[in-house]
Amino acid sequence: MFSSKLKTTRWLLLVAAAAILLLSQSSLFASQHEKTTYSEVKQETAEAYNAIKDYTVEQREDALAVAEDKLAKLDHQIDSLEQDLNRQWDQMSEATRQKKQEALRTLRKKHNDVAEWIGGLKHSSADAWEEVKRGFGDSLDRLQQAFNKASKEFDDKP
Repeated sequence: MFSSKLKTTRWLLLVAAAAILLLSQSSLFASQHEKTTYSEVKQETAEAYNAIKDYTVEQREDALAVAEDKLAKLDHQIDSLEQDLNRQWDQMSEATRQKKQEALRTLRKKHNDVAEWIGGLKHSSADAWEEVKRGFGDSLDRLQQAFNKASKEFDDKP
């Protein structure tokens, strides 16, 4: 009798653990598919530039870590928009598909521009540091503007 209670208890613990795992995975999945908003992008780009602008060339590694982290978050937001496009694809007209695809291409290009400026931050001389930081900030601004335009495209109904 004691053995069967132990087996039942183990089985219940196993079921409970599996349920917890499934719930945590489903909430993670749901959070990964939340709609990207312009305000999130605005916040990410502002945080990235504000974090970088005060760094000196001696703090290059810290600046790069912040910039790369923010760029990864922005990349995730672009991916989210692309997933939205894919989910709505069948309900869209050809013209809407083309507009949204073009908006995504622009976002990817602006994202790549920011990534190139991060490369500039990695390899710039002390003399060029301030100029490279300004270029990085400008590229973030252009990416933010592209997100603003894309958000209008993606807020439109399919």
